[in-house]
Amino acid sequence: MKKNEEDLDFNGCIRSTREMFLVPLDSEDPEIVTKTATHFLTNLRLLEADSKDPIVLHSFSTGGDWYGGMVIYDAIKYSSCKFIVISYGIAASMASLIPQAAYPRGKRVTMPNCDWMIHEGYTATQGTYRQVLSGAQWDQILRSRTYEMYTYPCLATGEFFKGKKISQVESHIKRKLESKEDWWMSSEDSIKYGFCDHIVGEKGLETVDEIVNNVSRILQL
Repeated sequence: MKKNEEDLDFNGCIRSTREMFLVPLDSEDPEIVTKTATHFLTNLRLLEADSKDPIVLHSFSTGGDWYGGMVIYDAIKYSSCKFIVISYGIAASMASLIPQAAYPRGKRVTMPNCDWMIHEGYTATQGTYRQVLSGAQWDQILRSRTYEMYTYPCLATGEFFKGKKISQVESHIKRKLESKEDWWMSSEDSIKYGFCDHIVGEKGLETVDEIVNNVSRILQL
């Protein structure tokens, strides 16, 4: 279906083709913040009200706020609609975690020149000694959640982890993050380790339009 200006609202949702944009079009920075999550929920509810057909999410982000990211992650994970997430340019920090919510019902797709960065992330805590200590303890819990969110998709789809146990996959990811702090990888490596399913340009996924116009087929790959 043809796109037009009236079909694209200011939040970045093309209703006719069921496309969403992770970062709002009026944002000056590709970071995930509270506004990002609010706009995402608004657009998602619009599309869910229209139908239960799959949604294509276009993502270009350097990461951002943990809680804003979790709003989006859970909204995708527990939506009545399946998602295909296409990552452009860079999928770093929270922007590498959000696509994992599409697994196992949907697909995670990356552009050939999209760089991926995985890390544990952090939260900043200020206040009394007890408040700082409590914040540090909560950080450990958030890190455990992060490992788990990455581990299951990587175990199921990563060629590198073929034949491994879930504890081995989690330990490998944990060692990488503890030793490197920021674990950078190419689009090819994101496929190898199971952070992504397909690269745009593969047979059957030659263009973004081909993905958008053939969502049902792409979900079967």
